[in-house]
Amino acid sequence: MRNLFERLKPEHIEKLKEAQTLYPATIPNLFLELELNTFWADLTYSCVFTLVSYLDLYDYSPCAIENLFDND
Repeated sequence: MRNLFERLKPEHIEKLKEAQTLYPATIPNLFLELELNTFWADLTYSCVFTLVSYLDLYDYSPCAIENLFDND
């Protein structure tokens, strides 16, 4: 099974990579956590907060988080 980083939709990866220049510690930590997990519900609140903040998501709902990833 692919990890969450591998399943993160390309448009989200690009947006996060753009933010990495402004936040050089936060984004690599986020990418690491995504690489270490295969299910979005296992993410820490900090990781979810970072995704919601940097991707301008509408809320913290499970649907909003699940829709960031390709489901295989």
